[in-house]
Amino acid sequence: MTFIDEGERQRIASDLDATLIVEAAAGTGKTTALVSRIVALIQTGRATLATIVAVTFTDAAAGELKLRLRTALERARADSISSEPRDRLTLALRQLEEARAGTIHSFCGDLLRAHAVEAGIDPLFEVIADRGSLYADVFERWYGRVLRDPLPGILRVLRRPIKAWDQSSARAMLFRAGLDLIDHRDFDEPWVSPAFDRVSELDAIAHEIAELGALAKKATAPDDWFAKSLERLALWTEEMNLRERLLGRDYGSLEAELHLLLRERMWGWKGKGTYFASGLRRDEVANKRETVRLRLADVLCRCDAELAVLLREELRALVEAYEIEKKRLGRLDFFDLLLVTRDVLVQSDAVRERVSAGVSHILVDEFQDTDPLQAEIVLLLAAKPSTKGQAFDRELSPGKLFVVGDPKQAIYRFRRADLALYERVKQHLLSQGASCLL
Repeated sequence: MTFIDEGERQRIASDLDATLIVEAAAGTGKTTALVSRIVALIQTGRATLATIVAVTFTDAAAGELKLRLRTALERARADSISSEPRDRLTLALRQLEEARAGTIHSFCGDLLRAHAVEAGIDPLFEVIADRGSLYADVFERWYGRVLRDPLPGILRVLRRPIKAWDQSSARAMLFRAGLDLIDHRDFDEPWVSPAFDRVSELDAIAHEIAELGALAKKATAPDDWFAKSLERLALWTEEMNLRERLLGRDYGSLEAELHLLLRERMWGWKGKGTYFASGLRRDEVANKRETVRLRLADVLCRCDAELAVLLREELRALVEAYEIEKKRLGRLDFFDLLLVTRDVLVQSDAVRERVSAGVSHILVDEFQDTDPLQAEIVLLLAAKPSTKGQAFDRELSPGKLFVVGDPKQAIYRFRRADLALYERVKQHLLSQGASCLL
C-alpha cells in the first residue's frame, strides 16, 4: 500500500489555485489530504467554511469527515502564530455544525428547497427515504391493468413458463425492469431495435433441434446418457408438434419453451465409446449438439435484445404512473434530487450563477463512486460563470475543484458509477489543466 507522500501533501495544502485529482487506495490518507486542503483554504483566507462544499457518499462518512475536520481545525488553531489565521479558524469551528459536508443528495435537497420555483417542484417536497413501498403500490395497480389487456412485449414475458421458486417470474421480471428504467430516466434517447427476424430465427432453431433429436433413434446404446440427451430433444420436439397441431405455432410460447430447454442439464450429459451409431462418431454428434446449444443461446439472446426495446416503450406507462404519484404526494426520490438539480443548473443560468457564487470550492471524496448525474452537477458548479452549455462543455474555474478517489474500486459499479465515467471526468479535468497526484 502506497501512502500519499510528504511532497504531495504539501502541494495539496499549498497549491490552492490548481485543480487536483488525488488517486490512492483505501487507507492511504486520501480523506486526511482532503481535510488538510479545507483547513488550508480557510487558514489562508481563500474560503470560509460557509462557502466550501465537501461531498461524501454516505451519511456515516459525512459524520466522520466533520469529526476529522474539527480535530484538524482545532490543531491548526492551536499551532497558529498569527491572529488573523487563528480568527479564521475560530470562525470555521463555530460554523462547523452548519458546514456543507455531506452527501451529494443532501446538498441537492438544500439547493432545490431554495430554488423550488425555478425547478418547477413543490417547495415543501419530502424526500422518499425508501421508495420501495411507493413503487410497489404503483406497480400493483399498473400490473392489474396490464393483465387485462397486455401489450405484445409484456405478453411475451407473461407467457414464459415459471416455477414457484423461480426468481425470474414474469411479475418479478417486469417489476425489476420498471425499477431499472426509473433509475435511468435521465437517458431518454430511443433505443435502437437490432435487425433481427425473430419468427424465422425461432423456426430455424426449432428445426435444428428436431434434426438433432432425430439422431437418438440411431444410437447403438440408447440407454447411454449421451443418447438420452438427444432423446430428450426428440421428446421436446414431439410435444411441441402435438401442441401446435391443436393450437398452431405461437412464437411467444415457443420462445418461452426454448428458454426452459436451454436451461436443462442434458446439454452436458456424456457417454462412453468412440461411436454413437454405425459409421457415426460420438465426438461428431457431441460437436453438433454443442453447436445447436450455442446457436440456441444466441437466438434467445437476440430475442431478449429485441424484447428489451419493445418493453422499454411498453413500460413507459409504469414509469409515468410512478412520477405522477410522487408529484401528487409532493415527494422526490434520491434520483429526483440529482436529476432536477442537474436540469435546473443547465436550464437556468440565474440559478447556476447564484449557487456557484456561494460555492468557492468543491471537494469530492470517493470520486470513483460518482454517477453521471453527480459528475455533471459537480462540473456545472465548478465551471466559470461565463461558460454555457452542458456540463462537459464548460470551462472550469482553476482551483475550485479537488477530488480524491481510487479508480480500482470503480469496478464495483456502486449504484451507476463505473470506471469509464471516472476516466471520462478525469480526462476532462486534465484537458483543462488539472494535475493528477498518484
